[in-house]
Amino acid sequence: MDSQRKGWKTGLKGKTLREQEREKVYKIIENIEWKPHPLTEKIKMRTLLTHKDDRTDCTIFIGMTPRGEIVPEHIHESSDDILFPLSGKAKLWIQGLGDFELKKGVIARVPKGVLHKVYEVSEDFYAFDVFTPAIL
Repeated sequence: MDSQRKGWKTGLKGKTLREQEREKVYKIIENIEWKPHPLTEKIKMRTLLTHKDDRTDCTIFIGMTPRGEIVPEHIHESSDDILFPLSGKAKLWIQGLGDFELKKGVIARVPKGVLHKVYEVSEDFYAFDVFTPAIL
């Protein structure tokens, strides 16, 4: 039973956050500016959480890839890349495994150091993109 609860505790006194930490724990996504993706300016991202700004162990952003665009082949040397599609359709290619459909209702994880790309974007594609450990 204890192994099922590891990381979850009840009946204990937890930490109390200070007011200056408010922006690190609660954000309104529509207020976060779209910025260019590091690999191509045609793809935009809203950076939600980073180690640098929020002291998190992961980096999370929302990516928007317009129909017809691609995220070129690349790797993340030190982080897994977890994609959780919100809307739209695209394909994900992972070296050694091939192609996967990206659409709402699926989740895809690209292990660190593995070559991959997003392509055949048939509808504007929005996804939560989580990097663990944090890359920013």
